[in-house]
Amino acid sequence: MYDRSQSKKKEKARFGTLQISTMLLLAVLCMIPNLPSVRGNYVTEPQTMGVNYGQVANNLPSDADAVNLIKNLGAGRVKIYNTDAGTLKALANSGLEVVVGMSNDEIPSLATSAEVADQWIVTNVVAYVPATNITVILVGNELFADPTNSNIWPQLVPAIQNLQTSLTTHGLASSIKLSTACEFSILTNSYPPSAVLTDGQFGYTNLLEAQLDAIYYAMEALGFKNVRIALSESGWPTAGGIGANISNAQAYNGNLVKYILSGQGTPKRPQVFVPTYVFALFNEDMKPGAPTEQHWGVLYPNGSAVYPFSLTTGLSSSPGSPNFPSPGSPDSSTNGSGELDPPGGTSHYACGDRPSVLPLSFTFLGSMFNLRI
Repeated sequence: MYDRSQSKKKEKARFGTLQISTMLLLAVLCMIPNLPSVRGNYVTEPQTMGVNYGQVANNLPSDADAVNLIKNLGAGRVKIYNTDAGTLKALANSGLEVVVGMSNDEIPSLATSAEVADQWIVTNVVAYVPATNITVILVGNELFADPTNSNIWPQLVPAIQNLQTSLTTHGLASSIKLSTACEFSILTNSYPPSAVLTDGQFGYTNLLEAQLDAIYYAMEALGFKNVRIALSESGWPTAGGIGANISNAQAYNGNLVKYILSGQGTPKRPQVFVPTYVFALFNEDMKPGAPTEQHWGVLYPNGSAVYPFSLTTGLSSSPGSPNFPSPGSPDSSTNGSGELDPPGGTSHYACGDRPSVLPLSFTFLGSMFNLRI
C-alpha cells in the first residue's frame, strides 16, 4: 500500500494522487450539493463517536438489546451495513444518528431505473423516518477495493443521482446525505509518516491524521477544497494474528476516541471534527476471511466488554496525551490462541482488506465517505 521509495518523487503532488477514475470521483463529489466553507457551521454538529454494528454472526443479542449496548458505550452515531427492518425499528427514538448501507450488487438496478431507486427510498427510508434518524445513505461499500466490481463502477453515479431525486421528491434531501464508502487504497501514493514527520508547514505525530490529510489533498487536486470526510471504519482486532490482542486493541481504540473527540482535527484542517465510527461493536463469528475478521468487536456477543472501553472517554490503559502510541510501543505478542501467520504473509494492508499480520504503525483506516456540512 505504501511506496516509501517513491515518496520524494511524488512530493510536488503533496500527499495523495487518486487511482480511480477522475471523472467518476468528480461526479461522486458533485452529488453533495451546495458545499459551504470547510469551517462552515460544523460547530453545531454533534461531536460524538460512532460505532459499526455488523451482524455477520449467529449469536448476537436482539436489535433492541444491541441498541441499548450502543447507547451504554456512549455512541452518538451508528453505522449499519444494510436496511434491515428490525434493526431500523429498534433504532427508532434512540437518539442515535444512523448511517445505512447497501450491498454493491444493489447499485446496477438503482442506476438503471428511477422507479427502482424511488421504491428503495420509500421502503428503506421513508418508512422509518423521522423516528429513526437516518442521516447518511452509503451507496455500496468499498466498491473500488475489488477489481471484479469494475463493471459496477460507472453505475455508481447514476444510482446516486436517482436516489437523490427520490430524496428530493420526498422532502428528505436536506436532512439525508448520499455518499459511498471508499477504501483508503483509492490513493496510489499517500506519502505517510510512521513517527514524526514535518511536511512544509505541517507536522504529523500519528499516521491517522496523515492518512486523512492525504485524502484532503487528493480531493483538492481535483478542485474540491471544501468537502469534508467521515471515517467510517477504524479499529484494531483482539485475536487471530501477530499484534492482534486485547492490549493493542484497547490502546488503539481508546486513543482513537480521545484523539477524535479532542477536536484538534488534522494539520491540514485543524479544529474540523471528523465523524468517526469504531470498527466494530461485536465480535462476529461468521465473518469469512483471515482469523482476525471475527475479532474486531469491543463487545462479546453476550454484551460483556472485551476490554474496558467507552466512546466518550476512551478508557484506554495507555497513559499520556490523545496521540497514538509510537511505533514499537504496542505489545506484539499473540493472544495465546496460537494463531500466527507466517512471517511476510501479509506485510501490507489496504483499506477494506483487514490483514491477519498487522504492521505496528498503529493505525487502521478502513474507509471513509464524503460529508457535507
